[in-house]
Amino acid sequence: MKKEYLILTLILLLALMLRFFPILVFKMPLCYDAPFHINATKELLLVKKIDGINLYYPQVYHVLLAYLSLFSGFDVFTLAEFILPIIASLLCIGIFAHFRNKVGILLAIATAVAIPLVHASFDSPENIAFLLLIGFWMMKDRNLLISEILLALTLFTNYFVFIISSIAYVLFKRKDSLRFLLISSVLICLMNFLGLKLFVGLNPSSGMELIYYNIKNSFPFLILITILTMGPIWYLNFKNKKLNFWSYLGIISFFGMLSFFITPLFRAWEFPKFFILSSILISGNVLNNTTMRRFFSFLIVLSFIFSLLSASYFIFPRIHKIEINSLKWLEKNYDGKKILAEPSLGEYIIYFTDINEEKISNKLFYERKERIEDKAIKCMLYLRENDCKNYGLWIRNFEDDYFRKLDEKKLKKKFSKIYSLKSKSLCLIKGINCNDMQTYVLKFKN
Repeated sequence: MKKEYLILTLILLLALMLRFFPILVFKMPLCYDAPFHINATKELLLVKKIDGINLYYPQVYHVLLAYLSLFSGFDVFTLAEFILPIIASLLCIGIFAHFRNKVGILLAIATAVAIPLVHASFDSPENIAFLLLIGFWMMKDRNLLISEILLALTLFTNYFVFIISSIAYVLFKRKDSLRFLLISSVLICLMNFLGLKLFVGLNPSSGMELIYYNIKNSFPFLILITILTMGPIWYLNFKNKKLNFWSYLGIISFFGMLSFFITPLFRAWEFPKFFILSSILISGNVLNNTTMRRFFSFLIVLSFIFSLLSASYFIFPRIHKIEINSLKWLEKNYDGKKILAEPSLGEYIIYFTDINEEKISNKLFYERKERIEDKAIKCMLYLRENDCKNYGLWIRNFEDDYFRKLDEKKLKKKFSKIYSLKSKSLCLIKGINCNDMQTYVLKFKN
């Protein structure tokens, strides 16, 4: 038993190391959605009620951050750096607790180092939903009612997880899923009764063009790598006809990734983490021979190496700490014209300045109104006159320059650079946020 706890502790430390390393380096919340959740929690603490705010996103994470801030004394910004990575790391313990054998150790290590799961650890409450899914699966043979309640509770953490998990469960249980559907319906009615109406303000196509533009060159490669590495595991799973909830969730996720080639509306980039988690859990059915265990161990080593490189160079905050000075400059010199900004950068402008949020084109957080302006996205991507005519200033940094680089001729023709903050980040491997960088403000010449 002591040996078991020691192994589990080492696995947890491994998971925390990969997730905490970029946090300790940058000292900022990481990835794109973090500032949205910070601003949502900030408003929750301000108005002290959950009825009527941020109805387009479940409230559990925001309530958790708010209470932790009140009781711990830490500000929300600091808590947002660490809470989700810690929760994401606990997923390893859940998977190990379910299997409690040598296979469980392998699966827990795989969960700790899987690249999509490491990347998903920083800015989305879906990490809480993943823990609920593991709890649901652990309880299914002990108490099916509690198991189905845990699955339904994902509704309170992340709509996307709830929808695809519900579809997988219905496909798995067929007519026996009626009680789960009833429980979910009761929860939805309860939320509406409490004033928490679901999906208010959501536009499925909002911002999709921007995300698709950012990943259009790299995502097909990710799909190919995923198929090549996970293919043997899924082949054996189908060959043995051992289909369960995770099998159906993996199938849905696989076709969800392929939807990238058809339309961005299905949010294909959300599915790799679901597919990898499903692949890890169905692996428990096929790791009963030496060859497969060696192959799986090889994948774990490979994944650890790439996760370590990724945590070092390719997981980054939307703005670096030094760039906050640029936002302060923008606030001090703001001339009243509408500001063009990538959505999560817009969130940081709202957080760090007193500029009226209605003067910022794009933001993930905007109460009861459309958060992302379609014309603003098209202006950022294509610089068409008709799309850009309502904007006066455009703030950009390393992320914009990497994913949406401006043509120098268009830059000189359409803009004047009125501010620039230059910085340098030394990296052994060139990443998105390495070497010479600058945050700058452009003024539209028209």
